[in-house]
Amino acid sequence: MLADWYSPSHVVHGLLFYAFLWLAVRKMPVERRFLIALVVEVAWEIVENTPSLSEWKITAGIWALGLLIFSAGLKVALPVLSGRVLAAPSPAES
Repeated sequence: MLADWYSPSHVVHGLLFYAFLWLAVRKMPVERRFLIALVVEVAWEIVENTPSLSEWKITAGIWALGLLIFSAGLKVALPVLSGRVLAAPSPAES
């Protein structure tokens, strides 16, 4: 998606970074100030939207629990489906 609800804030951040560079280093060429403001805004978004280590650990734990439940279900389902599990004799048959 090219634009989202936060697109105006990205533009404002970029303009603020450019304004800061304009105040800090006025002798720098316009193109270089623009490029630095763009790189800072992109880096900011990457850092802001990258999951933290704890989020990665929680995700891995959820996947591990799901795979544990899935493998336990397979250990029960495969013998039943292949016919290797026989029904216990009823007390009336004994």
